[in-house]
Amino acid sequence: MAAHGGKVAPKSAEKKLSELRDEMVKAHVDAVVVPTADPHLMENVPDFCKRREFISGFTGSTGTAVVTTSEAALWTDGRYFLQAEIQLGPGWTLMKMETKGCPKIPDWLCKAIPEGGRVGVDPFCHNDSQIRSWQKNLQEAGRELVLLKANLVDHVWGSERPSPPKGSLRVHHIELAGESSTSKFARVRKAMDEKGVNALVTSDVSEVAWMLNLRGQDELYTPIFISYLILTLHEAILYVDTEKVTDEVRRQLDICGCKVEPIEDILGGVGAYANASSKIWMSGEQVNCAIFNEARQACEGQKVGKIVDDETPIKLFMAVKNEVEIEGMKEAHIRDAVAIIEFLYWLENQVASGKTFTEVDVDRELTARRAVQPGFVGLSFPTIAGAGPNGAVIHYHAEEESCGTVDKHTLLLIDSGAQYDCGTTDVTRTLHLGEPTSYQKKCFTRVLQGHIQMDMARFPEDTPGMAIDGLARMYLWRVGLDYRHGTGHGVGSHLCVHEGPMSISHRYHLKNTHNPLKANMIVSNEPGYYEDGSFGVRVENLALIKEAHTEHNFGGVKFLEFEPITYVPLQKKMIAAELLSQEQTQWVNNYHAQVWDKVSPRLSDEAREWLRVGVAPL
Repeated sequence: MAAHGGKVAPKSAEKKLSELRDEMVKAHVDAVVVPTADPHLMENVPDFCKRREFISGFTGSTGTAVVTTSEAALWTDGRYFLQAEIQLGPGWTLMKMETKGCPKIPDWLCKAIPEGGRVGVDPFCHNDSQIRSWQKNLQEAGRELVLLKANLVDHVWGSERPSPPKGSLRVHHIELAGESSTSKFARVRKAMDEKGVNALVTSDVSEVAWMLNLRGQDELYTPIFISYLILTLHEAILYVDTEKVTDEVRRQLDICGCKVEPIEDILGGVGAYANASSKIWMSGEQVNCAIFNEARQACEGQKVGKIVDDETPIKLFMAVKNEVEIEGMKEAHIRDAVAIIEFLYWLENQVASGKTFTEVDVDRELTARRAVQPGFVGLSFPTIAGAGPNGAVIHYHAEEESCGTVDKHTLLLIDSGAQYDCGTTDVTRTLHLGEPTSYQKKCFTRVLQGHIQMDMARFPEDTPGMAIDGLARMYLWRVGLDYRHGTGHGVGSHLCVHEGPMSISHRYHLKNTHNPLKANMIVSNEPGYYEDGSFGVRVENLALIKEAHTEHNFGGVKFLEFEPITYVPLQKKMIAAELLSQEQTQWVNNYHAQVWDKVSPRLSDEAREWLRVGVAPL
């Protein structure tokens, strides 16, 4: 890592903006867009690519910064409004996406810069579809979108910028993957043949890792490695930092017939294969503009339609888990439940004895409990331990110097997860370490009712997630409450904790909410409720989508249902039992019986006794 202090003093927010504006003058642009994304469009970007965080101070996972000669604005969604208001420095304006009056970025730019003005973007950090849309909007308004040859924020960041990661790749063995790379290649090549293409490009690092049965160390919370993959009907080429490729990894790649090339050669490789292929398949929404432009230029003057711009099948293949992956995910959740239950037993007893902790203490203790579990690799995302009002900050992250106190008066929301060699976990529990108020219990119970309603749902195969999202909200809606985030996301098998191509959400304008739900997908079920400045509650399990055995199969269509694979008890004193129906009460009791059966044999005697009381029937 490059120095962050000592030798180089960190720059102030004002100095960063001033220096960026100097770079804009040199590049002859009137505005610059700084997205969250890196060249692989990852959700969690490596530290050396966190340009938006560096320039704005905002650390949330979603957001786009736009800087003109006189203004600076940041767009983010409802999960991060509170966080952004706290973190944005002087000179910044928060744009609350999906709220009334919030302009879209191109519309705002057309008002912020004069006619004839130029907007600079790094083509490696935007998908091609977005760039083409913005080009059209700006051109129609008499402005120009400029593809920059270098990232202007990097010039400002200078020697403070971290170095790229150098960790070695490792093999994700067949005993954990459940399918060989050769078999995965065959499935994708079959889809390519049916599509009439003879080459496919992916820059999605999770797809590359899954296809090759490899894992890496390039992101703290996801075992990926920075890379690209070109697959033809007869070849496979991995573009990666070759120093990361061990002898064992080379043997694995040799078995599936995959060559290794330096990552710096990706543009040349794309151009060569685009020129030589009859048709090349890549998604303009999933591949950065620089790569897409390289293919476009290579195909210039040739027949129309050489580039097939469409979602590739890899994400869907990843999302539908095989039996080995499913069993691995269940095992990972049992290990995780042991760690969480041992932690909860410890925390409740410590606080009951009069001790107090910080949110950072909670994070460290829970992580330590996970770290001793078999096959632990790391966390799957930064732990959210929000005490009281901090629980209302949906993606809150505690900092040592400003974190909240956890004591017998605390309502505590803990959203956390881990990477194990056999699977990935993500779980949220809300608990009170003293006595919750009647209102807190009612809010929690309505969230729990929505969680139960979703878990008990049955629906036809290929139903989009958007169609069932309302089930999780219905009990909140009855009293005029709601939450601003989605209800469910896919989860990878020892990969990304957020995985597509599907999601369960009310955001109808997002493509993934329209994608079908299928058997053997694993998704989260996580309704919540948040009162700014007061508290937040959320209940989250992961669940396997499986075929339901129904009395009828209307139209010959299979029906699906959920099976929870998270095995952590709900805190019963948070439940206003009088609000539950008999069916919902039975669900809680059945779920707790499953938790006991799965986890109790692996617990310490003390934690087992604590769990016995915690899962006693309502």
